[in-house]
Amino acid sequence: MNYDLNQVSHSDRGVLLKKEEEEKVAEVAEKLQSYCVSEPVKCPLIFGVIEASDVVKDKVSFSAFGFLDGEVSLTGKLKALDDKWIQVLFEPPELKVGALEF
Repeated sequence: MNYDLNQVSHSDRGVLLKKEEEEKVAEVAEKLQSYCVSEPVKCPLIFGVIEASDVVKDKVSFSAFGFLDGEVSLTGKLKALDDKWIQVLFEPPELKVGALEF
């Protein structure tokens, strides 16, 4: 099956899809599931997004008004709930706009 991701990219997370489009997406999702790692928490590939054994960081840079640089960063702790699920508890975000930090 050949399915273009652009068909769902502007669908408000699938809400705007028609019934037949939803069925096509569900079919593709089922086929993709066969490529998933069975126990992702035990997979070493997860450590491509984790800094220490349990620290997760995320940072978004932006430019306000085209000249004022800033960034929002998050730091969280990863907790394995079982072999398939993790939970990340984030600290309050840090905001930097120009020289100001919040």
